[in-house]
Amino acid sequence: APALETLARNGSPLARLHALWTLEGLGESDLALLQEKLTDEDSRVQSAAIRIMEPFLATGSTTAVAAVQSLSTDSDPEIAIQLALSLGHTAAPEGHSIVETVAKVHADNPNVLAVIQHMNSRIEEARRRREQSELLAQGQLHFNTICVACHAEDGKGTAAPGLEGVTLGAPLNGSPRVLGKKDIPIKIMLKGMMGELDGKSYPGPMLPLESYDDQWIASVLTYVRQSWGNRASPVSAQDVAAVRKSIADRTTMWQSTEILEMTPAPVAEMKRWKLTASHNQKGCHRAVDGNPNTRWETGTYQRDGMWFAVEFGKPTTVTSIVLDCEKSGFDYPRAYSVQVSDDGETWSDPVASGVGSDPELDIVLPAPTARHLRINQHGSVSNKFWSIHQLEVYTR
Repeated sequence: APALETLARNGSPLARLHALWTLEGLGESDLALLQEKLTDEDSRVQSAAIRIMEPFLATGSTTAVAAVQSLSTDSDPEIAIQLALSLGHTAAPEGHSIVETVAKVHADNPNVLAVIQHMNSRIEEARRRREQSELLAQGQLHFNTICVACHAEDGKGTAAPGLEGVTLGAPLNGSPRVLGKKDIPIKIMLKGMMGELDGKSYPGPMLPLESYDDQWIASVLTYVRQSWGNRASPVSAQDVAAVRKSIADRTTMWQSTEILEMTPAPVAEMKRWKLTASHNQKGCHRAVDGNPNTRWETGTYQRDGMWFAVEFGKPTTVTSIVLDCEKSGFDYPRAYSVQVSDDGETWSDPVASGVGSDPELDIVLPAPTARHLRINQHGSVSNKFWSIHQLEVYTR
């Protein structure tokens, strides 16, 4: 290794390049040497140093991140591309802001920008996975502290003393309330619920938990929706905040019958709505025909500025919308926002926004009332349309 380090500093460009990779193959890569090689006079050596530094970036080394950040304004496109690839692959802290700087420097280079667009989505996906993992850990801790008393560690419900076949709380594994639209279990946790469920009665109600903050409730629901065989999308603090705002005036628990009646607008009603879109206007009706095998699609790859709009015909309060593209797998919007309008001309600030990560995108809204609703697509994908096989709109 010492001889290779000397060669990496003093050899020809090709020798320096081979020395760095040989050190990596021996497991002898040194962060200080890699930092030094980031300023090498040969851009191929610099790019190799970035690539070999990926394990340090992946662990969140502040020294490594600061070192590669110094190259964010470099004019060489090969270095720019390697920065985008390495930061996207490792999801390094501050990686997104570093890549933004690279994009500004190379704004007139379509090749660099294409790589950056792809890697930005990788960075965002990795960030979401990291946040979701943290949320799951928090949720498990909170569930085992509070909820386990009634619902049991396995989610099947704790047996009620002296009552054969009766549990203190409803089963959570496989529950349609747990696995369904996100706002339904949020509403139950915030305000509580009483009454019979699935033909069974329980000794007491599900008590309100609205004194806990949005992050706490989001973590518990994410854990519940992804444990014991449950496979449903995570719940964010923003989702909880939107539902909390929409039902702030409610002072009583939910009756189970009210929860069971929370269903989307019927297909017959949606067919009376006026649908418009930035792309493929004629195909809009296929998003509300009730047939999951048909779809509305943009007919061109996703890019910022696409939209799909609904005119209800009268002021309508919308609590959530679901965009289902299960049949087209990866055609979900990579980034989105939702706006409302009374006249279809002047639109509100976004009432919801976020990033897509699943073929069934469940968007919780703070119950705005308006005649028009528009879903905007802000992402960029080089090989996927934006498609909606089924649109569900929940109103009250």
